[in-house]
Amino acid sequence: MNQITPLTIVYLKKIYSSSLVKILFLGIIGISIGVLIHEDFKISLSLFLFLSPYLFLFSTTDMVKDEIEMGYLDNRIFLIVSKERIMYSKIIGILFFCISSVLIGYLILSFLAIIKGENIFINKKIFISLLIGIYYIFTGLFLGFFLKGASNALFLLVIQLLSFFLIIKISPFFLSALERGIFLNYSERINMFIILLLIPNFVFLESIKKYSYILLVNLGIIFLLIRFLLKKIEIRRG
Repeated sequence: MNQITPLTIVYLKKIYSSSLVKILFLGIIGISIGVLIHEDFKISLSLFLFLSPYLFLFSTTDMVKDEIEMGYLDNRIFLIVSKERIMYSKIIGILFFCISSVLIGYLILSFLAIIKGENIFINKKIFISLLIGIYYIFTGLFLGFFLKGASNALFLLVIQLLSFFLIIKISPFFLSALERGIFLNYSERINMFIILLLIPNFVFLESIKKYSYILLVNLGIIFLLIRFLLKKIEIRRG
């Protein structure tokens, strides 16, 4: 644990220095505030919680492949004793940054809602948002073994869009099944599994919230894949 702490601080500094993450956070806050002004606190908070998991995803950029190929790990993080500690430090650093950002966003929206004269509350969806965010952390780190820079997050976004439109084209009635939360055949169930694998944000829907266990299963599988890849990589010496 004594070695994980300084490593976590290094990764926190790395995330805080990312202009992309800062722009994304300000963008999400700005959109949510705009909705708060024109609508109400409930809608703006729901939108903020729906979008905030992407902050977790984009915080994983430049985290694996760049470091391996550039020798970043050996040059800057000289206290490393195992690759597992590297990954745990990344995860803890990203979690600390993103959870702090979500809380700051919630406080900003709450403060503005009070000024507007609305009642504030803690939306239970915040826990779902954090679960999706954690899922994005592991997905982003997994993709980071193969893709450089921010391409891991951008790749996932493209896959999300393509898979959604492809499923709708193949199964025109899937949206209605998704809205009802009732999947009558294996095709619809497989599509639902793919949707939750690639676009976990759909867990926000009340109709399929009961299938959130699929998200946990996928999370466990991705974690095991990351551990497998960690054992295979070789970190280049500086």
